[in-house]
Amino acid sequence: MLTSLVDINSKSFNHANINNFRKINCFFGTNGAGKSALANYIFDNDRDHSICFDTKFVENNMLVTDSNDSVVTGVKLKVGKQVDDQKKINSLNSQISDFEKSINDKNQKLFQFKNNLYSILKMQLQEARNQFQVNNIHQKPNAKENPVQALNKWLQEPELTTKVELNNVSDINKQIDHLQVNINLQKTILVKISEINFKELQKDLETVIVKPNSKISQVLLSWINKGIELHKITENGPVETKKCLFCGNTFNSEDVASKYFPLLKSEYSKWINRCSDKMKELSSLIDDLTKNYPSEEKYLKVKDILKRINKLLEEKVQNTEELIQIPETLKSDFNSIVLKIRESFEQNNDKFNDLQKIKQRIENYTKSWIGQKLRENRACVELKENITNLESENKNDNSEIEKMRKQIASIKASQSNLMPFLSLCNHKFESIGLRLKLEIDPNETGYLIKEINNEPLHVSDLSEGERRILAFMIFFYEMRNTKEDIKQDTKIIIIDDPITSLDAENSYEIVEMINQLIREVQGVKRDIQLFIFTNSSRAFHDIGYFDLKQSVIKRWVINKDEKGLSYVKHLENNEYFNRSDYYKQIFNEVANFAFLSRSKVESQNNGLLYCNKARILIESHAYSNYNIANATSATANFSTLMEVYNIPSEKNDIFRKDLDIINGNSHGSSNVDNLILEENYDAVSIQRAIRDIIGILNCKDSEHVGCMLGSMLDKNKSGLLKGWSDKWKK
Repeated sequence: MLTSLVDINSKSFNHANINNFRKINCFFGTNGAGKSALANYIFDNDRDHSICFDTKFVENNMLVTDSNDSVVTGVKLKVGKQVDDQKKINSLNSQISDFEKSINDKNQKLFQFKNNLYSILKMQLQEARNQFQVNNIHQKPNAKENPVQALNKWLQEPELTTKVELNNVSDINKQIDHLQVNINLQKTILVKISEINFKELQKDLETVIVKPNSKISQVLLSWINKGIELHKITENGPVETKKCLFCGNTFNSEDVASKYFPLLKSEYSKWINRCSDKMKELSSLIDDLTKNYPSEEKYLKVKDILKRINKLLEEKVQNTEELIQIPETLKSDFNSIVLKIRESFEQNNDKFNDLQKIKQRIENYTKSWIGQKLRENRACVELKENITNLESENKNDNSEIEKMRKQIASIKASQSNLMPFLSLCNHKFESIGLRLKLEIDPNETGYLIKEINNEPLHVSDLSEGERRILAFMIFFYEMRNTKEDIKQDTKIIIIDDPITSLDAENSYEIVEMINQLIREVQGVKRDIQLFIFTNSSRAFHDIGYFDLKQSVIKRWVINKDEKGLSYVKHLENNEYFNRSDYYKQIFNEVANFAFLSRSKVESQNNGLLYCNKARILIESHAYSNYNIANATSATANFSTLMEVYNIPSEKNDIFRKDLDIINGNSHGSSNVDNLILEENYDAVSIQRAIRDIIGILNCKDSEHVGCMLGSMLDKNKSGLLKGWSDKWKK
């Protein structure tokens, strides 16, 4: 049983402690005092064994949606034969729990065995990598999750028949990488060299080309061609006036086309462009060779031949009318060196393939070696056997669990009955005069809500109070196996503000149900507790009214201190008999602030928290004793207040200012004298005004103030109160 709460740190509670809970506990607190925070804290303390009625419970069970579906979830109570069925279900659930515990125990062993087996597989693989310098051998798939499957795959590797002579795989990989780079370069060079056509080259060198009269150079021709492309001029295009992108002058596109296209199309131009392209290709190839083969002899010879060819082309471009012959030695040298490069390329390919075969041979041997080592490892064999056996046992246990769950489902399907809860609800609705009744929906999944005249209703049609009553009925019976039997796994029952939004008659019905629950919980011998929270002074006294001496129910009050922090104290019998808890609690909170020293008030600076409460004090006192409504907020009431509280005429302005301070800092600007306050009062000014109000009340009705403050009035505080009161005596 929950006997105490230590170091509560939730919302307005700051490291608070509460001791000596009883089986049944009832708490009173105003809105904002911290009731819901404490209720949630207790609920969170053991959610698996707690049930809580609060606003969230109402929302979850009475969800308002735009759906036309009016079915609400209710409670399936067990009666007659269903009680026996429930016992059978409980027995099956108990067996399921035993199986699940056994499975859980075996799973823990399985986890350890699998980890151990995976560690062996991992260690054996690493040993092989180190011994044979093989980095390309990987663990079998999913080895960590399923090490037995991975072990079986290793054991399927061919058995070793002989030991092979192994090279260092790391060195082999380096050679393979080097050869791959070299092969790719040679292949590229051979492709480019093969594009050199000596017949076509000789034809260009033998062709006699007459230079045009304009003596336009190769560079100029290229420049003109690019300029025409840039300005998008075509030979037969439309006549346009264009602006030059270089000089900014305008020109006629037709004039430019007629002048330069014939020139560009000339034989000379074509030949010059062709020779220029060949020289560029040769220069590019020479650059590649210089970069990749700066010193190798055969490639130096290739570069030399390419340079000689390039030089012949340059000479021809300079003397286009001269006939130039390619030397036969150049051709033969070229063919000879290309043959050598091709032979080198083929040799590298052969070597590359040989190294790949050696590498594959080593990797296959390494895999077989790992399989052999694992076959010889006795720990591996034992772990595999243990894992296989445990997994087989778990499979059988899960099969049994599935059978029992189907059996439970079958019992529930055949014996489910919504009628008991329906009857209880409809009887309750009728007894308190509600317009509602429940009917079982055709699918027996829940209840249809209807008017008593059979008009269908949706949850959204219900008032907040009606929703709360129906939700409380669900809560009241949801915690039970039968109408009278609270479920064994329910250890903590929490009820938070049960009568919110209910009228007096319906509040009485809910309070009576709570009183019934108190008697039930009191009679249960096992570990079970009830926590009730309310902000209604009437409900606080009506709940457990039969236990005036608190022999069964322990009563508590939740307050906030001057810092706004919540605290809980036990309510003694003499205090409990005073039914004005709400008013008294506010009086105590305001008085606590009034009695603070000036230094504390200045340091905490929280006077605004007490203005509204001070206003409630004087308005409540004025209304209950002198029938003055809205005492502080109506201009006409000021003179009446002066009269009934015997305010000396010379204190008129002080009293008016006190009311202005309290009103102006609680519900807006004061209407006492129709002025809008222009001064922001500090905490000390607010405290002074509150002291005046308490002094006025004490001067008028000292017995009332003494009753409200009770044991708070020690010698020091009594002296302070007397000083505040004397100020207002005539």
